[in-house]
Amino acid sequence: MTAGQNNVGPAPHGRPWYGADVVLIGLLFAYVTFIHSRHLRWYVGGLHNRAPIFLDPFILLLMLATPVAAGCLLVLIERITFDWPRHIPDRKRLGRLRALVVFGLLAFAGLFFLPLPRSYDPFILGYRRYARSHVNVPVMRMWLDTLDPNGWAGETVDLAYLTEAERAGWPQAIVSSKPHKIEFFPDAEGYLAVSLMWSSLDDAWGVEIGDTDMKIAKPVPREEAATTAREHAQYRLLLEPGAYVWHDVH
Repeated sequence: MTAGQNNVGPAPHGRPWYGADVVLIGLLFAYVTFIHSRHLRWYVGGLHNRAPIFLDPFILLLMLATPVAAGCLLVLIERITFDWPRHIPDRKRLGRLRALVVFGLLAFAGLFFLPLPRSYDPFILGYRRYARSHVNVPVMRMWLDTLDPNGWAGETVDLAYLTEAERAGWPQAIVSSKPHKIEFFPDAEGYLAVSLMWSSLDDAWGVEIGDTDMKIAKPVPREEAATTAREHAQYRLLLEPGAYVWHDVH
């Protein structure tokens, strides 16, 4: 055997010399997978009508995992640069293995920057499923038909500030939804419509219900000083004819 061949094989105590590299690469792939899961996290948040906040467990774990991943990357770079040549005398094979690891990690990490399909927002996809099972559109539309558009258009109501007697006069379909705010507005044809809104520190979202012919409104640019989050919500999806869900990221 040559001197180079003597270095290839198990390390002392029967452990392969590349065992540490396998662990480091596995940890880096796990870290990148964790980052990719943010889309799933937002989708699940929509399913539960709850937008993830800044200090949710995902963010805290990411903050803890980032320095660990950075350390793993530095150690892996050091091993690829200095240790691998001592164990892999074939330069072509060494180059192929280096390229496989480097480009494999880069390609997997690069998936993060691929654009989503034209639903673009995982939260609103999840929230639409939530709204389909928790928002009674027909009942709310029937109730809207009993209201005077001239008396209600432009009104905003916060159920939390109503007394029990006042809240009793509202449809159970709305009260049970527990929206943070209820906004009444005229649609493009002048018919009365209602928006149920929820919000967190950085997001606002909700569902708009109007006449069955009501179209999804186009977002108002922020520079035009829109008065409510629903007016400049970037993401909108049809729930059913005359009703749609929206999500505004501040």
